Amino acid sequence: MLSHDRAHVFPSCCLVIGQCIEFTSTFFWLENGRHDINGSVLVILGMVFWSVGFVGLFSMFRENNPWYARLGLLYAFYGVLGGIAFGFEGLFSQLFGVEKAGVDAFERFPLQLNLVLFWAGPAFPLSLLVLGVMIMVRKVQPWWIGLFMCIGAVAFPVSRIMRIAWVGHAADLILLVPLVSVLLISVMKNRVPVQV
Repeated sequence: MLSHDRAHVFPSCCLVIGQCIEFTSTFFWLENGRHDINGSVLVILGMVFWSVGFVGLFSMFRENNPWYARLGLLYAFYGVLGGIAFGFEGLFSQLFGVEKAGVDAFERFPLQLNLVLFWAGPAFPLSLLVLGVMIMVRKVQPWWIGLFMCIGAVAFPVSRIMRIAWVGHAADLILLVPLVSVLLISVMKNRVPVQV
């Protein structure tokens, strides 16, 4: 049986890979601040890695906060769905030459678009914000990791609303700091022999 720390290395790697892909996607913003087709594909792929990474993050709370570990993970997956939906929205907007496919479709299908796009999208940064707070409160990682996660969780949607490339890059880098730190801590713990 693997120790918790050893089992946590793979999801931590996925977090870093997913965020690096998201960081790269902001280099494909168009003049109007929306992703081109390449950036949209990167967002979709990045969210796949984030989904695995979230499993590792929420597993830190499995023993002491089992309800949060389960329900928080479910809500985080809803946020991943929102990220993927926004990626596909950008992809289809480019494919069909539409300015904002989701906004146009919202007039005809408001409930459906809210469920998969406009309510799901904010679930991603909200999950990160609550995770950051929980990390600081429950002390499952150093407090500053939780703080950086909270700052990144706020900076992420702000950068996407402002649609300014350098702000997007800065927000992505801020969020990368706690994720790389979690990975390094997991790797360093594995250098110490663990009884299984």
